[in-house]
Amino acid sequence: MTVVEALAVPRVLIAESDPWAREMLNELVLDVRCDAQLDICSNGREAIERMSGYIPDLVIASRELPGVDGLSLLRGLRQLRRQPPVRFILLSSRSDSVSVREAVQLAPTAYLTNP
Repeated sequence: MTVVEALAVPRVLIAESDPWAREMLNELVLDVRCDAQLDICSNGREAIERMSGYIPDLVIASRELPGVDGLSLLRGLRQLRRQPPVRFILLSSRSDSVSVREAVQLAPTAYLTNP
């Protein structure tokens, strides 16, 4: 990472349908980087619309989004073949091996399961 990249304001897209979880993720990101520019979405279609104008530095998305799910968002970003790939944290209530393997194929930065 260059000095310019380290000083750049990160753009973070959060796509989560649960209002409480959205707020928690918002606060978490701002606690880590108070200067982060956040785009908050409640569904996958809105996330796609927001990303039509730019590609964020980090996406945090729920797998269980209404409309277009988080796994589809991850798949679409990976098809862009950006180098380095867009950092993507996939949140899911699914912890079974089939669901995890399906997501891991797409190389998310992290796959986190909710209780």
